Amino acid sequence: MNQRLLTTDELLDQLKESLSDSYQTQLIHHKHKKIQYYIFWGIVAIAVLHLLLVSLPLMIGVKNTVNVIGQARVVGIPYVPGEVLEREGHTIVLNRYDVSNIAIDDHVVIYGILDTTYYWDVIITDFDVSQEIVSVSYDGLYSLDYSFNDIQGVYVRDANFMGIIMFVSSRITGLITTLVIYGSVITIYYVIVIKEIKVIEKRDHHEQEGTYPS
Repeated sequence: MNQRLLTTDELLDQLKESLSDSYQTQLIHHKHKKIQYYIFWGIVAIAVLHLLLVSLPLMIGVKNTVNVIGQARVVGIPYVPGEVLEREGHTIVLNRYDVSNIAIDDHVVIYGILDTTYYWDVIITDFDVSQEIVSVSYDGLYSLDYSFNDIQGVYVRDANFMGIIMFVSSRITGLITTLVIYGSVITIYYVIVIKEIKVIEKRDHHEQEGTYPS
């Protein structure tokens, strides 16, 4: 069977179509590569920001953390009226408290009541602005005096599941665990995705130059 020879115009059209397909393929590959890099650096940015956020209470203290970002999570003893022999601690959320608007019956958080290492949700029973002294009660029966500076924040609520995870992550062991998890995720993604992209780029570069790595 005789095959018709292509004209010059037809050959040029085929060449343009082939180059166009190749160009489109390169664009898709380039876009895919950029997305993979964006994902990688996004994971790195999230890891750094999260580690910085959860490490603040250890670096600058709970009260300063509340003043900086407006919120913190601690293990606190809830206010329970009346005589209670045993009080169970909860992970609670506290926000910034404005002592210029101090008022009786406000729920605030004080650290170390009864010589413990816990934060306590207490109510304000009295205060003296001139002396900057506040009287608080953790059970509605007994009253203790503290300085305004001892108020760590205002009790908001018990922390939810994510809040508990955030609190655990802010402890030394939690920070180490979180760091190991993020490090593992970033390393695995780099080896499986980013390193493979670099290998393909290096191969394509040598193919374009007509040389091959030994």
